[in-house]
Amino acid sequence: MRRIAMIFAATLIAAPTVFAATEEAAVTDCDRLAASPFDPGRPKGVPGAMLSSMDGPAAVTACLAAAKAKPQDPRTVYQLGRALRAAKKYDNARTAYRLADSFGHPLAAMELGQMNEQGIGGSRDLAEARRLYEKSAANGSAMAMVFLGNMYQTGNGAPKDEKAARTWYTKAARAGIGASMNGLGMFYERGAKRDLAAAQRWYAKAAAAGDKDAADNLQRLRAADAPRNSGK
Repeated sequence: MRRIAMIFAATLIAAPTVFAATEEAAVTDCDRLAASPFDPGRPKGVPGAMLSSMDGPAAVTACLAAAKAKPQDPRTVYQLGRALRAAKKYDNARTAYRLADSFGHPLAAMELGQMNEQGIGGSRDLAEARRLYEKSAANGSAMAMVFLGNMYQTGNGAPKDEKAARTWYTKAARAGIGASMNGLGMFYERGAKRDLAAAQRWYAKAAAAGDKDAADNLQRLRAADAPRNSGK
């Protein structure tokens, strides 16, 4: 099975491209342009890039070259998937994610699950998305835990279950990633048993961890509280 995957990888990365001067430079450029900020395995000093802010074509060029140099490296193949997704080459992105997942990269399953949930690059498959999130979460991905929490909270892709949602959000928040703490804040703000004080605490923690959405949410809640507090 691994041999088949390697043959496919060689086919995937055979597209003409402009290669970096050295293999080492290609790997460095791929890390710089396509590493995930949620990947604890990224090199030190590399902050990572959100998909929305990535330079897709440049990342594809770098990561294709890097994957030629290191076709069995889980992080390199995973980052090739991210680069292809940012460049809107969705079919190839799914393929690269599947390969990285087969090599054992936990975030590949999470991002492939996200594509299945949203119907990006193929049909929408919530059952498969949930399976992939569960696999990724079992391997420590906090973002996969957030997505599972959202499924249980909304009933979209999993049975609606507020207790299960809170469990997943709490597990994710303990990982210390801002987006996961923001997710827990949203749970307390919008859940069946609302706790706006707890929501603000988690938004504040997430904002301190650098999550912009949490900072916006915290500002919004504080602004909503201001009129009530002024009347006391």
